[in-house]
Amino acid sequence: KLALSMIVLCLTSCSSEFNESKKILSAVWNWNQKQYTEAVAKFNQSLDEAKANGDETIKQYALYGLSTTYLMQNENAAALEKMNELSGDAPNKIKFAAFYNSGIIAQREGDYQKAAELFKNALLVDPSNVRAKINLELSYNQQAQRVKESERQLNGAGEMSQEESDLQKSVFNRIREKDQQQWKNTQKEQKNSSPLDY
Repeated sequence: KLALSMIVLCLTSCSSEFNESKKILSAVWNWNQKQYTEAVAKFNQSLDEAKANGDETIKQYALYGLSTTYLMQNENAAALEKMNELSGDAPNKIKFAAFYNSGIIAQREGDYQKAAELFKNALLVDPSNVRAKINLELSYNQQAQRVKESERQLNGAGEMSQEESDLQKSVFNRIREKDQQQWKNTQKEQKNSSPLDY
């Protein structure tokens, strides 16, 4: 999808933007070939030139390209940083992908509530996307499972296992027997002692 978006960008760009679009397309090619270092270098170069030329469209595609490349390298913090730099005026495909990919990162980090929120935002941009719907459901399910697990742990904190309970009963029974034996011995001693012994 990224490659298709970049091709459309190249074909619809003015001649001044054509060179920048070619760089983006070249970076996408590197990305597809899993040559992430080269892709990052080309996306960064395109980003710098887009900022210098005031070209918002190229800037958005370069930022998105950087974010997806960082995501593929498991550099989640850098990916999120680039996604956060995207403009609200970015093309819908980029907005959708930014929300979706941010949701994936939140899921990987176990923040299912945030992931659900991000997938909802992605669905606001593209309500027909099945993958976003599936991931939204998965996030809700994981969040519910986590709540149930927490409740189970809280309820189980005051309960003992059967083995611990049996051991505790055994110890208390032994203490009770010792106390009873000691009390009986004390009673016998008192009966055997007479006032003359004092």
